[in-house]
Amino acid sequence: MTNDCKKMKRALIVTALARFTKSFLKNDIITLQKMGYEVHCAANIHHAGAECMPAYFEDMNVVFHQIDFSSSKPISFETLKSYKQMAELFKKEHFDLIHCHTPIAGTIARFAGRRQRKAGSIVIYTTHGFYFHKHSSKKTWIVFHTIEDMMSRYCDAIITINREDYGNAKKLHCGKVFYIPGVGVDTKRFRDVDIDRSAYRKMLGIRDNQLLVLAVGELSHRKNHQIVVKALAKAQIPDAVL
Repeated sequence: MTNDCKKMKRALIVTALARFTKSFLKNDIITLQKMGYEVHCAANIHHAGAECMPAYFEDMNVVFHQIDFSSSKPISFETLKSYKQMAELFKKEHFDLIHCHTPIAGTIARFAGRRQRKAGSIVIYTTHGFYFHKHSSKKTWIVFHTIEDMMSRYCDAIITINREDYGNAKKLHCGKVFYIPGVGVDTKRFRDVDIDRSAYRKMLGIRDNQLLVLAVGELSHRKNHQIVVKALAKAQIPDAVL
């Protein structure tokens, strides 16, 4: 390759926990690579369930950067440390595209990446649910709306996945706001699926007269699936299946 050849474009995916990329962003990585990007990821790999991630990043041909993000403590030593780590990463590396996910990591990356953006980087923030919404407390609204309002000045696009967030994001300072329902899932593909419910229940070992409750989501303490179990126990519904 000659010196006149252009360097491969670089994209950085930022998220608090490394496992998030495997759970939600595999198609994003593949799409960016097909577009000619060398894909990097900045995240914290030191958390439960991330044991497989070094091999995953290697298989996906993703360059990984360990950042000690906290996923739950915005005001903490981890937050200060991760900001310094991101600032150092941006000093060493230039990225043509920076795609931020999750509130704390997204805030740190956008603030630390201000100079990258001035140098031509495109910064995108995907919110998987603003912490300020119609059911949040006044204190929560003020704190998180203020943060998101300020950080919206440091990105070129905000992607939302529900209509309330879309409406709230439109009132912030970012010029481009997009609404992509279900994190990009085309729900029309599933809406009209024809299925034999009795045959499917039989395959699962569930009788037709049993109440079947479907709870979808990551099985973790913070997802609070226990509330469904406790509610079913309290309701005392005979032969209920979760």
